[in-house]
Amino acid sequence: MGNRFETPAKILDAALGCIAAHGPAKMSLRDVSAAAEVSRGTLYRYFKTKGELLTAISEHVRRGVSAALDEAAAEQPVSSERLRATADAIMHYGDDHPEVSRVIEAEPAFALQFIRDIFPTFVAQVTELLEPVLDDLAIVQEGKVRREVLAELLLRATSSLYLIPTANPDEITDAVVTLWASVAAPAKAGDPAPEDAT
Repeated sequence: MGNRFETPAKILDAALGCIAAHGPAKMSLRDVSAAAEVSRGTLYRYFKTKGELLTAISEHVRRGVSAALDEAAAEQPVSSERLRATADAIMHYGDDHPEVSRVIEAEPAFALQFIRDIFPTFVAQVTELLEPVLDDLAIVQEGKVRREVLAELLLRATSSLYLIPTANPDEITDAVVTLWASVAAPAKAGDPAPEDAT
């Protein structure tokens, strides 16, 4: 029974490795079947064409990142810790899935198009996951910045590390969280609205 679900994932991970090695244009289904250690017949049972396989790869990565974000939020029910958990989940996804990082390095144009395609979906997901944090911020409550824009800003800051790597991603996480805390302070009960302040 497990094979039904494990085999497609095994093929997709192998296909990511083939893209990193040969590029999407030169990748062949023969390469993928050899890398996944499955027969051509097994490969064709799941993916009948190269185009179908490439589409499935994008969905496979999207689901993986989405699951990592959901898991990070679930492990941090305290809203104040969710920002760090979310940033960590994005920046360290490549540690657990090195094939994704290899594709970005070897085929940046392919990776960039993928990021552009899925970005709105992840903005919506991060907005929802961080809703308790975002809705507690003075700048959101005062209507100065929409929560969707803050979620997008977080995604842009963290996902850029895949295109321009850093030797110390944890230091970047610390900086993002610290900047967020200093600029986007929670609203305080009883604080006057800006137009009422004297």
